[in-house]
Amino acid sequence: MRELSAVPYDLHRAAPLRCGALPHMRSAVIMVDTAGGSGFNPAPDRCIDWIERYSAWFLDRAGIGSGRAAHLLYDREIALIGDRLLSCRKEIERLGRRLKPLGFALSVTLDAAELLEQHEQHEQLALLLSSGLVTSLGVVIPQAIPDRAGPPLLTALAQILDANVNLGLIVDSASCRRLGIYKSSRLSAANVNFSSNEGGLVAHFSATPVRQCYSRLRLYVDPAGDIFPCLGLVGIGEASLGNIDDPLEATGLDDAQVMDLLDHWHRHGPEVVIPIHAQRRVYPELPAMCELHRNALGA
Repeated sequence: MRELSAVPYDLHRAAPLRCGALPHMRSAVIMVDTAGGSGFNPAPDRCIDWIERYSAWFLDRAGIGSGRAAHLLYDREIALIGDRLLSCRKEIERLGRRLKPLGFALSVTLDAAELLEQHEQHEQLALLLSSGLVTSLGVVIPQAIPDRAGPPLLTALAQILDANVNLGLIVDSASCRRLGIYKSSRLSAANVNFSSNEGGLVAHFSATPVRQCYSRLRLYVDPAGDIFPCLGLVGIGEASLGNIDDPLEATGLDDAQVMDLLDHWHRHGPEVVIPIHAQRRVYPELPAMCELHRNALGA
């Protein structure tokens, strides 16, 4: 276990072993690196081995085998994000075939450019959809996408919906208007999840209380196999829970103090008592995401 305790939050305020964060540990995001022609990293075999061990740990920790918390069997998901994932269709399907009997859904996020490339990519998408192993697809539509991309993009999105796969779009409202997404009768008739990728930061905070970290916590696995409890902490060594190659009992997932800290974040959010600049001196690499979140909680 790495030095997660170095993160300057008060462990003594957390309630031992209540772990309200545990339900959010039932899903994981694997950040896949396909750059340089090196394939699918972390390798599918490593992912499968970890997911099998992690699933058994979760079921035991949640008490499901003892007849408790059966609701935590639902909505378990492994999400894959990364560049050019269609080029790794066979690896994705291999992963999906093992996830299905374990009770995990599989989601994949693609860039819109992948859906607009040559015929080979369309064939890979069709094969992936026909496998029945992917339950949802997210499509990131950048603001720079040209207007002429609208018709072929709408065709590809309809193809996803026709395969009875859940569709999510990460897109700004102006692009939706430019590309004809709002006018598409096929998309309008479907249950499509829209998430905004509008640029810039909001200059003020809403008077509505900000949700604590429970809305952000889940497991994130980076291409090296290191595990983090929040997207904002990915890449910060001190915040790593361990590696997917480690025995579960040697990671933060099986460490009562670490789970206690995650429970504190889940219930209270990032610590707001210590001034931000003081925390900067203690822990200079604290991510901006946490600083903005603390500001909002303290507003």
